[in-house]
Amino acid sequence: MGSGAQTQFGALQRQEVINSLSSMLADRYLDESVGRRLSKLLQDRLTRGEFDSLTQPDAFAAAVTDVLQAETRDRHLWIWYDL
Repeated sequence: MGSGAQTQFGALQRQEVINSLSSMLADRYLDESVGRRLSKLLQDRLTRGEFDSLTQPDAFAAAVTDVLQAETRDRHLWIWYDL
């Protein structure tokens, strides 16, 4: 988007991303128990509304990345927004 404007990112979009990411982490993360723990952590934080104020996709991606990296110290694990 030319002027730097971004699409609003609502509750439905946040839920879809967390659901998809949680499923992938639980099924594919190298350490299965860590993947399941991360999946539950993201779902719990979504349920508690910790991501509710994040209406810009890049800010949401950065916040999710921060959560994942804080829990794992895995700097290869990051989320980004791309049109």
